[in-house]
Amino acid sequence: MRPIESVLPATRVAAGGPAEETVSAAGLVMWRDGAGRFDSSGVRTTFRDRPGRLRVASGQPAYVQAVLADAPVWYWKLNELPGTLSAVNIGSNVGGTPATASIGANVVMGANGVVPSIPADKAAHFSGLNNSPDIITIPTVPVLSDANGQSIEFWCNNQQVAGDDVMPVALATIGAQAYFRYHADGLSYPAYFEQTRHDSLVAVPISGIHHFVTTRKTGGSYTFYVDGAQVAQVPAHAFGYDTAMYIGSRGVADALVWKGEIGHVSVYAKELTAAQVLAHYNAGK
Repeated sequence: MRPIESVLPATRVAAGGPAEETVSAAGLVMWRDGAGRFDSSGVRTTFRDRPGRLRVASGQPAYVQAVLADAPVWYWKLNELPGTLSAVNIGSNVGGTPATASIGANVVMGANGVVPSIPADKAAHFSGLNNSPDIITIPTVPVLSDANGQSIEFWCNNQQVAGDDVMPVALATIGAQAYFRYHADGLSYPAYFEQTRHDSLVAVPISGIHHFVTTRKTGGSYTFYVDGAQVAQVPAHAFGYDTAMYIGSRGVADALVWKGEIGHVSVYAKELTAAQVLAHYNAGK
């Protein structure tokens, strides 16, 4: 395997005067194997400050590094073994008290992972049989402003069949009306961070592992990405979102549930760029 190094711009932080000035930077070191996949497991990233002292940080998988470098306000990996979700899933960029989650009885933690570049990773499995026992509910989400837009990102393994209504992750003021895929036409009717949905936006894959990102900004665009590529873009609707997030369903008592695995759900208080979305996908594929 060959190393690929990418060092992002450094930010100097004064701590006790020029002699103590250190460099804080986000670095990303990745290894590409013969199949073109990225992996940085076990890689150590080293920074040197002005006096020449070394600062060493243990490596995270390349995909996790890419996500954290873009400062999500919320990040649930969903990769624990069976049991209660831990605070580590929140991510180091979130301040305040970590959120707690309620895990439905039919949700199976420790299922096969959904990020190809992290082969040993795990994910949450949803049976798709019914609603309340087959959902992860996170009752309080971070406060999001509308200043810089918003984005939501996740990986999933879709095991649905054609004709199903599905909603892998719900975060909208009209969750009961939004569809990730609607059975009648197989298209998406999303409403992430908005008060009204976008009808017949784009076809959604019904099988296999995929990376999904939705970004929006008031006065700008609502953009949908699948596997690193932009597949739809329309004018954004009015900003709004629910106080809770639902994973595996849209959070109402009906059959709109997910069948398959979901992992690495992240929310950003900004509109991710196309380049950032592609970089995340490339780090995870």
